[in-house]
Amino acid sequence: MSRLRWKLCKIWGCGLSDERFDNLNNAQILWYSEMFALDRKDNFELLRDFVEYNASFMNPESVSKIRNMRDTDGNINSSDNIEDRESTKKIFEDPLVAEIGKKIKKTKGTNNQGLNEPLSNIESPLYKIIRDE
Repeated sequence: MSRLRWKLCKIWGCGLSDERFDNLNNAQILWYSEMFALDRKDNFELLRDFVEYNASFMNPESVSKIRNMRDTDGNINSSDNIEDRESTKKIFEDPLVAEIGKKIKKTKGTNNQGLNEPLSNIESPLYKIIRDE
């Protein structure tokens, strides 16, 4: 309420203790509050559209992707297409990906062996100075 009163004071050019505030009912306060919220939303959209307009000269593809995501409310369409599942399966069957996965599994958990030394496998001289203090 105090933020609303402050905004009304700036608009009406009056003080905080002006008698106009005593005469406001709850419906009027709600209406003023709603109108200020809509004004903020309109101003935000105007500035956002202006930024998108300027950005469209530098990277129009990204701007169109952002607009499409906003228009779809961020919903990403997924499919149960068999071709998609097969391509994912091919990625995980790739020997390079399998080798990386094996290395990650081997090193998994080495940083958390000691509770007092969570980063015990760091060999940096700076870390030793910090650790010893």
